[in-house]
Amino acid sequence: MASAREFKEKRAEAAAKLAASDLEEINREREYEERAKMEREESQQQEERPGVIESVLKTVHEMYKHAKEAVVGKGEETAEMTRESAENAAEKARENKDSAAEKAIIQLRRRGRRLRRRGRR
Repeated sequence: MASAREFKEKRAEAAAKLAASDLEEINREREYEERAKMEREESQQQEERPGVIESVLKTVHEMYKHAKEAVVGKGEETAEMTRESAENAAEKARENKDSAAEKAIIQLRRRGRRLRRRGRR
């Protein structure tokens, strides 16, 4: 009977060691999973809220975009105004040329009339 009892004790001890080993492994896996889950959550939170450097870079980039738009927009506005001014100046020059030609014709006609009158006298 003593041998049966020793056999049962050894078997119980082996089962207890195996159970303890299984529990230890299960606890390790659980801790690993919890740590991994917490790390994923932390990394997601860090990705959602930008850091100081990222915020500064984003601000600088936005300011650059606005400045570029302002400069490019002003350049296009200036070019348009220059085109309009050139067109207006060309139109005025044509008008002045036509007006000057008309005045010259009128003066020539007057001189011609005067000369004809003098010739009649």
